[in-house]
Amino acid sequence: MATRRGQDTESPYGVCRQRGRVGRWGPGERQNSTQRVYTYRFWISRRSFRYLGRYSDRRQQLYKGVAIKKFILVVLVLLVVGAAASIAYYLLTKGERVARPQVVGSVRVEILNGCGEAGVARRARAYLRGKGYDILGIGDAKGHFPQTIIVERRSPTNTNARLLARTLRLDETDVTQLLDSLSPVSVTLIIGEDYGKYLPDTVETIQ
Repeated sequence: MATRRGQDTESPYGVCRQRGRVGRWGPGERQNSTQRVYTYRFWISRRSFRYLGRYSDRRQQLYKGVAIKKFILVVLVLLVVGAAASIAYYLLTKGERVARPQVVGSVRVEILNGCGEAGVARRARAYLRGKGYDILGIGDAKGHFPQTIIVERRSPTNTNARLLARTLRLDETDVTQLLDSLSPVSVTLIIGEDYGKYLPDTVETIQ
């Protein structure tokens, strides 16, 4: 006795829903070989779809986890490379800053006597030449200066004046600026009454 369309039937392989095929068997009816093959194929196909669905979900979760791990790894690599580049740049620029004060031959100095004592400008010329500076000339300043002043003439950042101040062990607050791009002088030293704290009495004591 055949079953109606859409009715579930029991089989050795599980519950099978009839799909309108003529000749389906009902409960208690004997199955022929063709019916058994169809039932088995239908049962396998249902299990296969379920398995493929679960496998697809697992694969998507796996791909998401791998993508997140790759993203974190890329971020960490970029951070490490950036930190290494920053450290390398700092070390290189620090080496340049340390080495720059040793190059004084390109700094052209004008020395002016502002304390009124004879021979002080010549002593300063000998001292700075011994340090490697290029002395363009000496002379007398207009006026009297109780404190030594270093005047920057070329660099907007007072590079030459600060270099000379470090050589004479003077404070950088003694540095001022009077820029003149046409002047051959890099920096002007105006010697004040306090020259004794940085200028030795003789050239021999310098050397």
